[in-house]
Amino acid sequence: MAEVVSSYRWPEGIPPGCPPPDAQPAAIDAYRLVSKDPPSDTDFVRPIDKPHEPAETAEEECSLYALSVFTDPADVDLAQQFIPGFKKKLVALGHIEPEHGVLRLVPLSLKDRPILHSHRDWWVTHGFDAKTTFAVVTL
Repeated sequence: MAEVVSSYRWPEGIPPGCPPPDAQPAAIDAYRLVSKDPPSDTDFVRPIDKPHEPAETAEEECSLYALSVFTDPADVDLAQQFIPGFKKKLVALGHIEPEHGVLRLVPLSLKDRPILHSHRDWWVTHGFDAKTTFAVVTL
């Protein structure tokens, strides 16, 4: 699996071993919460490029270089209900192809709330403009 991840060109500064070897390319429809219609560059800024708390583990640090997407619209609804700041976000649907990067299933556990089973970290390849494949939809 590591061979697949290493065959991509990643943005500068990504730590060694990131994306993790179990991240895989996929042709998949995915949802992302965005602020603008149509989605803009600011809707696809990685957590590492925003103010953030220091990561406690290498795995957490690696996730800071990925974008969060969901594959189940029910999880998008739950995220909007339970994650602060997501309630007012718009929902964008996009189609990710293998050449756009790799994904890793990372279910999100919200304290005393439902688990978001379809959450994925998406490491976007260098030079791909992620916003071009997403459009705002109504669920």
